[in-house]
Amino acid sequence: GVGREWYKIATRITRSPVTCSKLEIDEVQVQWPPAAADPTVVCVEPMASNSKVIALTRAKLMKSSDSFMHIRAAVADSTGSALFPALKAGEGEGSFSVASALPRLRTNRVNVTTVDEIVAGLRTSLGEVQVDVLTVDTEGFDPIVLWGAASTLRAVRFLVFEVQQRKARSAWNSTSLQSVVAYLDSLGLDCYWAGNDSTLQRITGCLTAAEESELRPIFWSNVACVRRGDVWHEVLQRFVAPLATRRGRFWAAAWARNGPWP
Repeated sequence: GVGREWYKIATRITRSPVTCSKLEIDEVQVQWPPAAADPTVVCVEPMASNSKVIALTRAKLMKSSDSFMHIRAAVADSTGSALFPALKAGEGEGSFSVASALPRLRTNRVNVTTVDEIVAGLRTSLGEVQVDVLTVDTEGFDPIVLWGAASTLRAVRFLVFEVQQRKARSAWNSTSLQSVVAYLDSLGLDCYWAGNDSTLQRITGCLTAAEESELRPIFWSNVACVRRGDVWHEVLQRFVAPLATRRGRFWAAAWARNGPWP
């Protein structure tokens, strides 16, 4: 079934080195279970340089525009436009805060949208759309993106985002992880610290505001969330280390202070 296949894939990925070889990627593609319909990947990127690379990659590897879509925009919790840094392709420090903090930095004006607006547009053009997996990596502005995805998150099966409270001029400077996790909990998602040691540490229902205040600022970490009742939720439980144990609490605190990546 889907759960067993997903478990095999997750095990292979988490036990592999940080840099995956082509062989590992090919193996994952081969083992992925057949879907009822061809999935579509939607990539949202605001920088022109990265957008050009994405377009070239799509043309070379993904011939069908139905299976890979690229939207050039920045994502937040409201729509409009904003100045965004015009950095070289691959430079990952671009954000609204960088553009405003460095007035001499070259910028471009880009459209700003929300996850919910993007999904609404996809439903207009493609019909019924189910967002199974949502990944967010917006250089410290992940909370704002999640606020603008409330409708979509009610049905998302798996979510990954970053938390980095040490990053200057980011949304995490004024946002607690506990408040974000509580918000996702209200939408039916359980969240975990996600490291590279094949284990997860539960955050939902475990991390209190008082505990976070002692750990703050939380270093760069990945958080993975899965829908309660979904087959993927059952699969992820096999990777969860008990937080109630002394060792579990120690590692949860260590991850929050120093980051999960050695």
